[in-house]
Amino acid sequence: MKLTFALLGILAGAFSPLTLAQHAEEQVLRASDVYHFGRFGQQVAVDGDVALVTDDAHPNSAGISVGGCYVLRRAGGQWHEVQFLEPTELIQAGRFGNSGLALEGDWAFVASKAFPTGNVYHGAVWVYHLTSTGWRQTQRLEAPDATDSAGFGYRIDVDGDRVLISAAAHPTFGGAGLGQAYVFERNGLQWNYVQTLIPSVPETLVGSSLALEDDWAVLSAHNHDAPNPHRLAGAVYVFRRVGGAFVEFARIDSPNPTIDRAFGKQLAMENGTLVVSEGNPWAFFGSEGRIHIYHRSDSSPTGFVHDSVHYASDGDLDNQFAVPASGGKTIAISGDRILVGAHHAMHGGIRTGAAYMFQRVAGQWMETDKLQWSDAQMHDTVGQAVAFDDTTAFVAGPGVTAPSGETGGGVYVYEVPLGVPYCDAIANSTGSEGATWVLGSPYVVDGDVRLRAFGLPPDEHGYFLASRQRAFVPTPFGSQGNLCLGLPIVRFASQVASTGASGEPVGVVDPGALPTAPASAILPGETWNFQAWHRDHTPGLTS
Repeated sequence: MKLTFALLGILAGAFSPLTLAQHAEEQVLRASDVYHFGRFGQQVAVDGDVALVTDDAHPNSAGISVGGCYVLRRAGGQWHEVQFLEPTELIQAGRFGNSGLALEGDWAFVASKAFPTGNVYHGAVWVYHLTSTGWRQTQRLEAPDATDSAGFGYRIDVDGDRVLISAAAHPTFGGAGLGQAYVFERNGLQWNYVQTLIPSVPETLVGSSLALEDDWAVLSAHNHDAPNPHRLAGAVYVFRRVGGAFVEFARIDSPNPTIDRAFGKQLAMENGTLVVSEGNPWAFFGSEGRIHIYHRSDSSPTGFVHDSVHYASDGDLDNQFAVPASGGKTIAISGDRILVGAHHAMHGGIRTGAAYMFQRVAGQWMETDKLQWSDAQMHDTVGQAVAFDDTTAFVAGPGVTAPSGETGGGVYVYEVPLGVPYCDAIANSTGSEGATWVLGSPYVVDGDVRLRAFGLPPDEHGYFLASRQRAFVPTPFGSQGNLCLGLPIVRFASQVASTGASGEPVGVVDPGALPTAPASAILPGETWNFQAWHRDHTPGLTS
């Protein structure tokens, strides 16, 4: 169960919850063997301190373009490349890593939707398991009814001991339809095929996106024809697991079907939240995208209730918000937040791409952050693939140019704070307001809660405060800051430290042992508010 956070800063600053935050990257990842026309960032996945980044054009030792997957691990706050995965089989033109990619715990799945056996390019998915010596290939999954050009591995989602893999071009209904998905389940170290999911009516490109969680699976059919004149309006098919097998449960149509809008081209589902894209990068009327947000409900005839629809707040008719022209996954969910890529959005007056963060606040979804980067160039395509876990966001641009001049691709990594800012700060001696972030995991059991303040005056001293209660006390006890916490207040006095040359002090919260007398713990479901309090000279010594 989760705890929730609210963020604020006193002199350390805060911003209004209605102000769109602009976050710069923490780190830029590039391939250690960057080469011209590489595609590092074609697909990305992250789970905890492990991430996968594919380059489907990577050459092998013979110079043949077969593709590959980089494994990165976070240590000391930085991501480092630790391993390179490539299949044991030669797959020239197979483009390993060009389609589905999934990572959960000790298991990784990397696809080539055009993997050939002889002259039959049916697709395959390679399974890797983490051992004491690194990631080891354990299996190659193929469709039990493999068909030429079926695209097996087009999309992958894993949930515990079950994985869902689509073949978006597999012929169905005697060729009247295209696309289906396969369910595999794990027994020990072996993944076994158990079921094929096909909508009950002919559709095309079924499984061009998919999602799996608990007993629910959703498959896109973004070429679905709604009643005229809404050709190619799109739809999403819902399957529910009953009695040990998935059965077709319902179809979700766009709340406002529109011709050529490809409802369902991108899907993501987590914690009962389903996000569905609507928008077509090749649409005649422009390629501005939108996302529809649903929540799971047993009382709904489709299993899901529509909550809201959102666009990029600074978008235009060609931003390609959530609707990539290539195979990247552009929607990711973590807890109560959604990350959406828009690889054709404007940034600094040029089309470099962008990524946007949406958060559920008091039961309502709202746009809260825009992720930008420091070396943006035209046609970077940043936002073509995204991944998100807890407070770590990966935003990929396979068209990014390296400092050495190679167009080899890149991935931007962001730490995005938990919680919602709610209290205005007073400018400190730097002339600006600071900010306080809570980083780590929203789950109490993880024991990972970190505090970080920004924009404080350098080489001063301060510490962090916390409370379950909000308040507003202007300049208490002669200070120049506003106290935004109510009693009782927890003081992390043992962590008094210098703000350093950068003005960015950090703190650590042990949810199981708060510094109270006697020691107390943060309990699941509680909401906690944090702030930074520090010394300053404005011009006299104050706090």
